[in-house]
Amino acid sequence: VASLETINLGNVDQSILIRGKDTSRPILLFIHGGPGMPMMYMGHKFQRTLEEHFIVVHWDQRGAGKSYYSDLDPNTILISQYLADSKELVKYLTDRFDKEKVTLVCHSWGTYIGSILVHENPEMFDAYVGIGQVVNGNRARLIQRKLLLIEARKRNDLKAIQELEEKGDYIL
Repeated sequence: VASLETINLGNVDQSILIRGKDTSRPILLFIHGGPGMPMMYMGHKFQRTLEEHFIVVHWDQRGAGKSYYSDLDPNTILISQYLADSKELVKYLTDRFDKEKVTLVCHSWGTYIGSILVHENPEMFDAYVGIGQVVNGNRARLIQRKLLLIEARKRNDLKAIQELEEKGDYIL
């Protein structure tokens, strides 16, 4: 199977890329980082071998990549909505390919969504693989802010310095 499709998840059209040599193989769902950092366009660089053993599915989450719409309601950009979309996608894939479970591979921000998803719905998954696992988001934000301030000061970017200082410890 080799298919680029648009499906409706949470009342928003979202894109998935499905590739694999044999539809009797297990499903491997890749949840990208970001938010807003899709990997679908790079799949061909790293997944050819995986396609021999899995039905590999890349999903561009709402607001990212092929699922980006300039008129997307920002009030739908919520962790709870990403979780609902993910769960709906897993159900769609397991029904479509007549499978009971999915192997979940998540990167960066996707590990945040994926770990919650697996924790709340373990019956839906064979395995979970986290790449660049998010462990302490608050600490990461503090480190980001510190590095951004250092760079802004080096460049004498007064606007960036002011914005970073106004937002305090929470910048994202």
